[in-house]
Amino acid sequence: MIDVNLSLAPKQFKLIQNLIYQHAGIALPDSKQTMVQGRLAKRLRALKLDSYDQYISHLEKDNGGQEQIEFINCLTTNKTDFFRENHHFRFLSDTLLPELKPALEGGSQKLRIWSAACSTGEEPYSIAMTLRESLRDSVDMCILASDIDTAVLERCQAGCYPADRVVDVPKYLLHRYFDKQKDHSDEANCQWRVKNSLRDMIRFRRINFQDSQWPIQTKFDVIFCRNVMIYFDTETQRKLVERFASYLQPEGHLIIGHSETLSGINNNFELVGNTVYRLKPGVNERTSSSETLTKVSSSVTAAAAVPAKTTARSTPASSNAPQVKRATTGFSPTKEPVHPIIVGEIYGSYESKWISTLLGSCVSACLYDDRMQIGGMNHFMLPLGSADSTTCASYGVHAMEMLINALMKLGADRRRLKAKLFGGGAVIRTSETRWNVGERNIDFAKKFLEAEAIPLIASHTGGTQAMHIRFHTRTHKALVRVLDDRLAADVVEVEKRQPKPQSARDDAVTLF
Repeated sequence: MIDVNLSLAPKQFKLIQNLIYQHAGIALPDSKQTMVQGRLAKRLRALKLDSYDQYISHLEKDNGGQEQIEFINCLTTNKTDFFRENHHFRFLSDTLLPELKPALEGGSQKLRIWSAACSTGEEPYSIAMTLRESLRDSVDMCILASDIDTAVLERCQAGCYPADRVVDVPKYLLHRYFDKQKDHSDEANCQWRVKNSLRDMIRFRRINFQDSQWPIQTKFDVIFCRNVMIYFDTETQRKLVERFASYLQPEGHLIIGHSETLSGINNNFELVGNTVYRLKPGVNERTSSSETLTKVSSSVTAAAAVPAKTTARSTPASSNAPQVKRATTGFSPTKEPVHPIIVGEIYGSYESKWISTLLGSCVSACLYDDRMQIGGMNHFMLPLGSADSTTCASYGVHAMEMLINALMKLGADRRRLKAKLFGGGAVIRTSETRWNVGERNIDFAKKFLEAEAIPLIASHTGGTQAMHIRFHTRTHKALVRVLDDRLAADVVEVEKRQPKPQSARDDAVTLF
């Protein structure tokens, strides 16, 4: 067992400083050597190591494993309170939310806020209470709560706090949004648990600011990152703020701690309050056009979009929803434009036109707003990417949200959206029975639609053959034609060249 009085030598401390900077971007000052020695002694005991040299060697060999997470957990500082720096929450309730309220309560806009260093949860729950008190429950609002420390993130997600931790919560809010645990009758020693009405607003994820890719596929109206950048050097601060800017909506807000500043760090922000910054007009500006077309790089060849010309056999496909009209003798010629898409693309328009695609195990969701006569289609090949994958419409978790956002930009109301679903056939023969990507795509799409409260009006999914889909953007009529063997073989050959699906890591932000 390690001697508790064993000292951390200056050379060892330098190595620790380099490792924590490499893995978490934290610049530890030399004055923290004693603190580091005390905190890491616990890890040496847990691992039954006899020296700090052994621990450093173990850490270097861990290569992104559990001990690197424990190492970061040990050396991160977590100090927070409910409604800490209360002027930030007053800015939300008194300034920002009144400006956004008409669009939010009218359904033309959704609200997304990121608590980017949520610690034990006091900050995101304070944000959630502020939103609940300021907006109708019908508003589409969601909070991402992330931290690098898995231990505090678990406490955040549990949402249970002793009496001394909730003293800063006004009494009326405490009784409205918390439940006192029944096994604690003593007021001074009782535990308070956050009610589901707040917890359901929040998605909890581990995110390391140093990771090359963040598992996020949305833009935020507000990012809270308070009292974090003080632990980073100037270059790390500059890179972090630049990345935050790219995840903000036009004229979105970044809120930082009382001892932090963006002066000399980033010129894209303007100070609008006490450590409240706003993106300058023109930064991240949305593009406006009569229609939205999002294309991303894809390894699928153009053969996947060759129009089908031959008569197809009609084969039933599994579905729990009413069947859409199925063309059995080929699609009739049309004078209206036909816009083909391939895997990794979305397309939406309020002009009268057809969108078409060919599907094997891939899935296409067609979303539309009846009242505004706006519709669109996506085409994705896998439900989820890995944590290192880029945001792209080849993955359902991105393709669904990107299509929704595209239609909203055209004037659709998210609350009126309806869906028709196609594809997911078992067209690829494999000895790995657990790799049924078609079923996984269908299951993902249905769960997404259910979670987003988008009615599934009709579908043609499953089966064993590839299909050709056409969807009309204005009438929302859908046609399905099962492909003959020759064209189906082309689709199957394309899909065989795609990578096998990867298991989603726990920190993937799904359906956010």
